[in-house]
This record gives sequence, C-alpha cells and structure tokens, in this order.
Amino acid sequence: MPQHKIGECYFYSQYTGKKRIVQVTDQDRRTLSFDIETTGLKPWKHRITAIGTEDIQTRRTKTYFNENEKQLLKDFLQDFKDREYNAKLGYNIDFDTRFIMARATIHNIQLHGFLETQRIDVMSIMQNTGHRYSTNSQPGKLGDWAKAVLNEEKLDNGSNAPEMSHNQEYEKLQRYAQHDAHITAELW
Repeated sequence: MPQHKIGECYFYSQYTGKKRIVQVTDQDRRTLSFDIETTGLKPWKHRITAIGTEDIQTRRTKTYFNENEKQLLKDFLQDFKDREYNAKLGYNIDFDTRFIMARATIHNIQLHGFLETQRIDVMSIMQNTGHRYSTNSQPGKLGDWAKAVLNEEKLDNGSNAPEMSHNQEYEKLQRYAQHDAHITAELW
C-alpha cells in the first residue's frame, strides 16, 4: 500500500530549545486520544485520578487508574513511549498536557518524549469549524459537540470528577475518563 504524506510535524523541545521537522505519512502516525480526570484545576495543588485512552489506529481502549498518582503517571508515560505514539489527541489538550507535565515533574518522572509529540486539539478544530456555521465565538464543551455531531451524551459532567474521586467512585471515574477519550476520538 502506498504511503501518503499527511503533513509535517514540528517538534519543539523546551529543554533543548531545538525545533525539528518530521515528515509524517498516514502509515507512520500513531495517535493516542486521551483525557485526564483530576481532583481540581491547579496542578501544583491537585492530582490526576484517571487517564482514559483510545488508540486511534487500533481502537484499543485503556484506562489508567491507580490511587498512587506517581504509579499511574509512570504506567501511562511508559506505555506512551513503548507503543511509539508520535501524536496525541485531546479536547483542550493543552490543559491535559500541562497537568501531566507538572505532576510528572513533581514526582520526578521522565516524560519519555511525551511533550515533543504532535498535539492535536479537537477543541480548536471544532471551534474553527463552528465559526463557519455559527456566530457563537465560544469553542463549546465536549458534551455540546458530542450531542450536536455524534448525537451522543457524555456520561457525566467534568466538574463532578473531583467529587467522584473524593467519594471513591473509582469505576465511575474510570468509565467517564474512557468515554471522554472515545468521544474525542470519534469527533476527530
């Protein structure tokens, strides 16, 4: 099967200050859709409780959960490296990426190139698309787009994730994180 060039990825390392360009073909790209759940919005104060993922190519899903946040992050980042993902997909992905970076730094965990991979923000894509069809300048929430485009409801509201964690509703939290990663993948 011939490979088709789908673009160039610009990887910038904040540590080395170097930028490199990598040609990406449809057969080269390994994309992971992910969504994190946290106990709050401040990474220096709150922690990650679950990470839902879906491999775009295989549609394999996995939820990372461990009451020990350090172990949860180690497992997620090691799998990200081992599976050789070179693109990450999320809704408002900068929030998730920064939170992972901050919490990994606090726990002294290597990021294994996680920051250097291509980032695809479905929120930005939907916002840019929405401008063509709407006068609303807001990007909309993941649940709004899921209902409008996929006719699918989210399992819960993201603001309830800290409460789920506090109440030790871990199975519900894991299903919620997984479902958000799936919706993001479907929207993309």
